[in-house]
Amino acid sequence: MHILSETQFIRTILLLQNLFLIVSHHITHVMQLRLYYIDMVSYGSKPNNFTYPFLLKACSKLSAFEEGKVLHGHILKLGFNSDVYVQTSLLDLSGSCRDIVASRNVFDRMSERDVVAWNAMLVGYTRCGLIEIAEKLFTEMPVRNVSSWTTMISGYVQVEDSMKALEVFQEMQMNGVRPDKLTIITVLSAISNLGSLEMGKWVHDYVKSKEIEIDGFVGTSLIDMYSKCGSINEARGVFDKINQRTISCYNAMISGYAVHGLGEEAISVFREAERLRIGIDDVTMIGVLSACSHSGLVDLGYMYFDSMKEKYGIEPKVEHYGCIVDLLGRAGKFDEAMKIVESTEADLVLLGTLAFSCRIHGNVELGEELARRMYKLDPTNSG
Repeated sequence: MHILSETQFIRTILLLQNLFLIVSHHITHVMQLRLYYIDMVSYGSKPNNFTYPFLLKACSKLSAFEEGKVLHGHILKLGFNSDVYVQTSLLDLSGSCRDIVASRNVFDRMSERDVVAWNAMLVGYTRCGLIEIAEKLFTEMPVRNVSSWTTMISGYVQVEDSMKALEVFQEMQMNGVRPDKLTIITVLSAISNLGSLEMGKWVHDYVKSKEIEIDGFVGTSLIDMYSKCGSINEARGVFDKINQRTISCYNAMISGYAVHGLGEEAISVFREAERLRIGIDDVTMIGVLSACSHSGLVDLGYMYFDSMKEKYGIEPKVEHYGCIVDLLGRAGKFDEAMKIVESTEADLVLLGTLAFSCRIHGNVELGEELARRMYKLDPTNSG
């Protein structure tokens, strides 16, 4: 038996804490993961069956499949391959890296499978869009918990079968399984896709009746659902009642107002977020520019676009360029819009956005030029 000295023991604890930080805070540098592990081995802190689930979980978060395969070799060498937690972590790693064959091989070799292992395999299938195989596995599960049901609901949403997702949600309740926050968020996503306001209100009432906290995550989903189902006032009502609003809440409200053509209201919400300094991000700016575009606030939209990098530290992406081109195009400012197009690597969406404005304003000459450019990019596109 390998006995650690006091110094080695303390170092092991610190290294495990660092590994935990990698997992919990999504540190994205794979090199840090390697260094911590090498340090552990170099200083005589022998890894055990508790070490590898941390390491494999970190690899899953970072999609570091090659590093994971090296760890798998070490696991086999040290004889931890039969440990259920290590096996489940290996299964999850393969699934997160979309190597579903490797996941299934690990799953089939497991002598003992708990509900976590079954769920990891289920997640792997749904993540790869293999919903029919996931269905079969789901029916074979000896025990299902709330995560099992939520995974299936999420899988159907992913393959754009929102109606089936809601059917599974109803079946879940009939089986006496109480939804958690993640279930509610997933179901609200399905409702948003369907635009079913009545169903959305029912879920909102369910949340209130079960006293599920409407935090930033659930609140954002409710705002998004009500906005997409055409009830912007209900969306605002949810927004106003959230005690601790995150930037996601503000983004959802800004985007909701933008879709409904309420530019002034969207800008008001944006200015509140700006005043509270909760972290303006690139999604916020897409919502603001879109609001300006749909409401004809040309000068204001151009001002925000022009100050993105300097004031907010946000490098404009193709989505932002699309919004500003749409803004200028709708206003008939084709010269300014073309300057934006020429200054960036325009794709089909960007060119198509300006072409749509040409159709609205009857600018045939520019429309034909844009059509020729679009044809060069993709001759098979019928747009």
